[in-house]
Amino acid sequence: MKLAIMQPYFFPYIGYFQLAAAVDRFVFLDDVDYIKGGWINRNRLRISGAVRYITIPVTGVGPGRKINQVQVEAGDRWRRKLLQGIIESYSCAPYFQATFALLEEALSPGESCVGAIARNSVTAVARYLGLG
Repeated sequence: MKLAIMQPYFFPYIGYFQLAAAVDRFVFLDDVDYIKGGWINRNRLRISGAVRYITIPVTGVGPGRKINQVQVEAGDRWRRKLLQGIIESYSCAPYFQATFALLEEALSPGESCVGAIARNSVTAVARYLGLG
């Protein structure tokens, strides 16, 4: 049996999914220290020709805080702003509707933990790619 253990990242790079496809069992490791400035709560996109970061704002980050203990900023403003920015930049792109649905699914308002949102982004894309 092949096993992979990875921290959850917010819409991670293609190699993350290549690893998931190559193993029998994939485990999310979210009870380790949250790394400020890492990729757990952010990613890069090309918006209006420039590379920009999209970020899930977090609160209560400090030494020794685990990924599964870090909360996202209260309220829905940041979600609406992030989704609107994607619509404005990518709404004419091929496959926009299908991929935008993945983003909406990952950012479901019911989640308050950044690790859960990152995990949701990975599982939504994995399902879309047929990885189970």
